[in-house]
Amino acid sequence: NRNQYRSEDGLSGIYMDSEGVDKADPAWGDMALTTQATEGVTYRTTSTPDNWSNAMLSFWDDFSADGQLTELPQPADDDPMASLAVSQRIEPGQTRAFTFFLTWRFPNRKAWSPTVVGNYYCEQFPDAWTAAERIVPRLPELEAATIDFVGALLGSSYPDVVKEAALFNLATLRSQTV
Repeated sequence: NRNQYRSEDGLSGIYMDSEGVDKADPAWGDMALTTQATEGVTYRTTSTPDNWSNAMLSFWDDFSADGQLTELPQPADDDPMASLAVSQRIEPGQTRAFTFFLTWRFPNRKAWSPTVVGNYYCEQFPDAWTAAERIVPRLPELEAATIDFVGALLGSSYPDVVKEAALFNLATLRSQTV
């Protein structure tokens, strides 16, 4: 497994992929943990040996010392944990938002059968980092379209039970449950 820090096109973060998983396996894919923060971004692309208590303690000791992460010199094992942090000074009475994005691409979904049915989104983006690059700048537009859709459904003349059933189940309808 590989974790690589990247900073480009208004995103900073960690791109995670693997050369150790067969590219035909349902577990093969990649992920990206990103932020649009431009200052105070620190990261670790590896950890101490992936013994849960040691790796977490190492992370916490590093982060709690100064609110930043320090990259380790080399991977400790084949299954490294990665971390991303954003550090900002917050004065008394102030509030700040820290936004992180998690994108992924796993093309070999089988939907409980031996046949790969795939995922439509995998045809849109070659990898998780590209998905973040293309989706994150569009979030205001996508959020507005979602709010418009929900508003149109709620403002319709459908009975309340139909509106509730439709809104509560949309995520399920887009999954392999149906």
